Amino acid sequence: MRTTLASWCCFGGFWASGVLDQSSQVPPLGVKQITLRVFWDLGRLWYSHLNPDVPMKWILAFFAIWNVAGALLRTFRMLLERLPLTRRLYPNRDMLPIDEVSDLEISAAAKARYRAAARELSRRAGIRAPELLCSPKNGMVAGTRGWRRHELHLSRGILNHASHEGLLAIVAHELGHIHYSHFATLRIAEIFGSLVYARVVFALWDTSFPWYGYLGLWSLLDFSFSLFRLAAGSVTELMADHYAAHKLGMAEELSHGLTRAQCFNGATEFTQITHFYPTVKLRVRLLSRYSRAVAVAEQGAGR
Repeated sequence: MRTTLASWCCFGGFWASGVLDQSSQVPPLGVKQITLRVFWDLGRLWYSHLNPDVPMKWILAFFAIWNVAGALLRTFRMLLERLPLTRRLYPNRDMLPIDEVSDLEISAAAKARYRAAARELSRRAGIRAPELLCSPKNGMVAGTRGWRRHELHLSRGILNHASHEGLLAIVAHELGHIHYSHFATLRIAEIFGSLVYARVVFALWDTSFPWYGYLGLWSLLDFSFSLFRLAAGSVTELMADHYAAHKLGMAEELSHGLTRAQCFNGATEFTQITHFYPTVKLRVRLLSRYSRAVAVAEQGAGR
């Protein structure tokens, strides 16, 4: 009975680390995921204590394969969403092309603003206009996906509540992700991290430690892998901010848009820190510093 409960604790961790990964960028660690991760660690400790004769190296190998398989599934998710056999397992997150969204959910004027903003900024950035999609989320959430033909995802909350300048700033930020091919970069980085995880496990295969030694190595590897993924996502966010500010000259608008989105979504500073993303305060500070530098340069050029 106790072994079964420990197995369920481990299963909760599997769900937290794999199935809940629903974002196109790097997934945040919400309260639910953190709680399940704690259950996972308790399950690992409990199971190892109850079964000290179980080779911990096999469990390490299982999670190495788990991470590689998860990275590959996320890499090919867009393809799996289109295949008839796997479409039910990988839904498209209720994303709809903007032309298929009812006018009762999003007004025609908001749709026209969306199209105009994407068309204008794509032309200024010199990149191909992405496919425009909309999600039914009421929060102010945005994202991109795609390898060669990119998709731009904006939530209903953005289209209905963002100002014209705020919408332009959000689209400019997302075009930064497209310009730098962040979707492909993050997928490749995740595969690389999972292969390094597997390589370390392979190097430990001929070692002989007590079960708690392997448990400690297991926790360290898992934490390092998760931190690597989240750090890569943080870097891409800062790069997209810099692109919107430097290439498209929207530092001030993006700064105001980030602050408004934080207030609208109710994201506290603690929530952002637990997400391991750059906090809005840090991003606004960097954008303000860039705006001041640009203003000083323009004044010097005017003289």
